Parts: sequence; C-alpha cells; structure tokens
Amino acid sequence: MTFNPIAALNIIECKSLIEEKKPKAMDLGSQTSSLSGKFIKNLIEKSLYINYIQKKNLEKLTNKEFSTKDFFLSLGYVY
Repeated sequence: MTFNPIAALNIIECKSLIEEKKPKAMDLGSQTSSLSGKFIKNLIEKSLYINYIQKKNLEKLTNKEFSTKDFFLSLGYVY
C-alpha cells in the first residue's frame, strides 16, 4: 500500500480541522511513501492549511527519504 499525494492532502486538511493540541494518529499496515520532494515543496508554498512550524518541519523532509510517521510528526500529530 502506498501513502500518496491524495492521502497526504487529506491528512493535512484533517489536521487543520482538529482543535486538539496534540492529536493522535495511527498508521495501520505498511505505508510506503510515494511523495516526492517536489510535492512537499509545492505543499509548503501553496497550502493554506499548513502553519509556519509545519512548513519548517516539512522542509526537513524534502531532501531525504521519509516514512509516513515522519510526515505525521512534521504536521504535529502524536504517533
């Protein structure tokens, strides 16, 4: 199973709707990320749902391989 751009966008939008300061996330199964650095950079530049801290955290993912756990944590979810 893959963690694709559509899943990533849904996770970001859900995070923007959650009022809890440290929302929890659970990853069921093996989720291989198919997100590219280019996609992450585009999110950082264009997403209305990502705050400054999340942008800084996501920038760290653009030049390396990362897991879905890394993606969730960069947005502020507790894993």
